[in-house]
Amino acid sequence: MDPETQRVGLCVTCEKVKTVDSARGSRFYLCTVPELPKYPQLPRRACPAYVKRAPSSTMR
Repeated sequence: MDPETQRVGLCVTCEKVKTVDSARGSRFYLCTVPELPKYPQLPRRACPAYVKRAPSSTMR
């Protein structure tokens, strides 16, 4: 498991999360599910709305 996944949990690979990078270099994980907190407490080990993001396809 890579360090970011250990620190953040499920949000790293969730289809319903958008990452927000600040000008100071911080990264935030914005949950787009209205019923859940916008910025969940991390690491997120379980989530009722989790959907694994499909692997990105490589363009050739």
